[in-house]
Amino acid sequence: MTGKIVFGKDRTHYFIDRVEVSAKAFLEAFPDKPMATEDGDTALSAVPEMVSEAMAVPIKSIKAHKELAKAHGVPTEFDKHGRPIFTSRDHQRRYAQIHGFVNKDDNWSAKNYGVRPRTEEELRAEIFDG
Repeated sequence: MTGKIVFGKDRTHYFIDRVEVSAKAFLEAFPDKPMATEDGDTALSAVPEMVSEAMAVPIKSIKAHKELAKAHGVPTEFDKHGRPIFTSRDHQRRYAQIHGFVNKDDNWSAKNYGVRPRTEEELRAEIFDG
């Protein structure tokens, strides 16, 4: 079952499985949830849940890795293939830092993964080595 809310100029439209329903029926099918969880993550993340192939763990050790992540303050779930499920970019960054991974696709600054900024001379040499 999927739900969708469309905000129009004059009124709000509620849909369940692509069929328009009343606000009351929608709220009965999809009750309100808290905006924040115990670990401080918000339910309004712009990033959908994501899994990581690179940080996957052996299936037999999923339970141990869940406990390890929780002990480090980053509670993390895993799918049936051993891939960690991240609820936000911050969650992914914190999990990666604990386990020594670097995600260079995450627009991190150099300080987050121990790379010093290059000098002007180094940048010029990289662009033009002649």
